[in-house]
Amino acid sequence: MTKKLILWQKPTCTTCRKAVDHLTAHGFELEKHDLAKERPSRELLGKLIDEQGLETVFNARSRAAKERGIDVAKLTKSKAIDLILDEPNLMKRPLVLAGDDAVFGFDPDAYGRLDAKKK
Repeated sequence: MTKKLILWQKPTCTTCRKAVDHLTAHGFELEKHDLAKERPSRELLGKLIDEQGLETVFNARSRAAKERGIDVAKLTKSKAIDLILDEPNLMKRPLVLAGDDAVFGFDPDAYGRLDAKKK
């Protein structure tokens, strides 16, 4: 049985490419979304921020955040979502979804837990 995941990525991102390679090598089927062309919904971002915290979702170390002088400690959830929808490089990536479970970034251990839940 194929394990299907939803993945939001920036195809030129090295971390995203590592995640894709790892996930496909471990038998996952990926529904890929290019963040430059298609953003996660406002509702999904809000849910992820509520569940995992703004620091997990928002990429404060990105060049986009530094250029804008963004202080994550001062961001509201609504403002963070607005910023991510305007500039997708402000979201940590890749974002991997398996049902209600979400993983940000390249995290083979977390991917393994997604795999274990599917069995």
